[in-house]
Amino acid sequence: MPSIPPGDFCQILVRKWKGLTYFMGGKTMQKEPPRLRTQGYSLLELLVVLTIILLMSSVALPNIQGYRQESALLGAAQNFKGEFMRARSVATKKNTQTAIRFEKDVNGTTFYSTYIDGNF
Repeated sequence: MPSIPPGDFCQILVRKWKGLTYFMGGKTMQKEPPRLRTQGYSLLELLVVLTIILLMSSVALPNIQGYRQESALLGAAQNFKGEFMRARSVATKKNTQTAIRFEKDVNGTTFYSTYIDGNF
């Protein structure tokens, strides 16, 4: 703390402004020396934050997996609808009947194909 000269009978005002303490006595104004601050975070604070992040991700993970399955199913349904619309377009363009047939390839993957009925 700064020393106040003897004989100065002014009241000492302590003001805090922007985290600094100023001592005002008489005509002089002196700043208190800054306190030493440690930079960074402690290990305990980092572990608490990491625990909170892990808890939030464990709650969100099942929802993300469900969304992934739902979006895959929705994409397959839209693809199938597009194939039906294509078959309908071919049928009206060529004035014939079309068919969609499900097939499996050598690897066992199921796919579908559009065929034009030749008997019509």
